[in-house]
Amino acid sequence: QFSWGPDQKIYPRSSIKSLQALAIITSGATKKFAITDAELAIASASHNAEAIHIKIVKNWLARMGLSYLDLECGAHLPSHQNSVIDLLKTGEDFSALHNNCSGKHTGMLAVALALGENTKGYSKVNHPVQLLVKQILEDFCSEEISENNIGTDGCSLPTYYLEMKNLALGMARLADPQSFSEKYLLASQIIYKANIENPFLIAGTDRYCTRMMTALNKKGLVKTGAEGVMFASLRDLKLGVVVKAHDGASRAAEMAMSWILNELGLLNQSTWEKISTIQIKNWNQMETGSIVMNPIYKIGEQLWQK
Repeated sequence: QFSWGPDQKIYPRSSIKSLQALAIITSGATKKFAITDAELAIASASHNAEAIHIKIVKNWLARMGLSYLDLECGAHLPSHQNSVIDLLKTGEDFSALHNNCSGKHTGMLAVALALGENTKGYSKVNHPVQLLVKQILEDFCSEEISENNIGTDGCSLPTYYLEMKNLALGMARLADPQSFSEKYLLASQIIYKANIENPFLIAGTDRYCTRMMTALNKKGLVKTGAEGVMFASLRDLKLGVVVKAHDGASRAAEMAMSWILNELGLLNQSTWEKISTIQIKNWNQMETGSIVMNPIYKIGEQLWQK
């Protein structure tokens, strides 16, 4: 195993959505509402709010007798520029549906209903939905979460301050849940399958998570989080990977994750050539610079040997 700063604590932000989504299954919501793999994937997503993403969330809410007004994630414009343009053309206002976390919140509404709890306030730290999610994270990451280690995420849900090595353990257990009881074993297998078979739903057009999961061809789950966090769960290798860029730059985390996945032998030469150098273009599509993997590779090579 390779590690650098494993005891450092971070807020994993959106990178652990697949672990949070386990509550949908363990609560019984999956059976109660006949939740599909596509819906489980959107619950694990930081989506672009492209047409397919919005359709899945809207239909799922409607099937439960709910609407975007029940979502407590807040509203923002779609993360995808063309989807913003399409929205403006319709004259429709953006809403919580377009929040990149609307799928996760829809999943938590399903959990609240399955538990027989009030849906209002499901995002609060002491709501039964969040207590269930917290217990799942503690079980998977083998780390107790104290009240002092709980913050509030951008979408208003609790986010937890955990050691990187324990977060990596949690992602490894998602990939290989054999040490768990049947409840967690089955839930992990279902969520993992839903994620790796629906890479576009996890993010969308031109997004790193979608491109990398497509390149991995069902060999791994890759998920980004705010402030330069990047996670991977690799089933065949029974391995979890956690990356955090100190300055919060997502492109740095992406390059580091790409290097690690290539070093693990999971990327073919063609994929590596495409991602190891990123062209920087201006608004006239003129190449003005590039981000090259070589310097990172040399640093990583020294760390790997340690």
